[in-house]
Amino acid sequence: MNAANRGYHLMMNHYPMNENALAEKFGWYCEAWEQAGRNTSDRKAMVNFMCYIGDTEEQAIQEVKGALQEHAGAFEKVMQGRQWDTDYAGDLSILLRMCEGDDWRDVFRRRTLIGTPEQAAERIQHCLNLGFTEISIVPRYAGLTHEHCTNTIQRITEEVLPMLGQSATVA
Repeated sequence: MNAANRGYHLMMNHYPMNENALAEKFGWYCEAWEQAGRNTSDRKAMVNFMCYIGDTEEQAIQEVKGALQEHAGAFEKVMQGRQWDTDYAGDLSILLRMCEGDDWRDVFRRRTLIGTPEQAAERIQHCLNLGFTEISIVPRYAGLTHEHCTNTIQRITEEVLPMLGQSATVA
């Protein structure tokens, strides 16, 4: 891995890949970092999540389903070299292509912080256990409002971080 060999720190986006792919690719980076003779304690690695915190998983998914479909559709077009195609409206097929099974909610449950505060804390802790040193969130995408964004940031700060033993000043 060129980035690790050069001593560059890493940022990965979770939602385009499943948990196994994230862990595997991150493992390659960590291995290359150590093979380059670098100290593990000097490595910084961030994982980025699409984020929306709701009172229930169902409510959170329902409120942002269209926005994530649109964002994922636009991302898919960029990856296909069709970035000038401005028809970004996504449909359920976008999510189905991203999930491992036939349940489109899999994308939300396994690749995002879209859900309850408890689910977000669990997913963040999983990434910290893998060795990621930083977490970043994208609370505003596609058609989400400023109110959606600020609500999610507030809930991450006041509900999720304390579950992880963190405060906003530490994070």
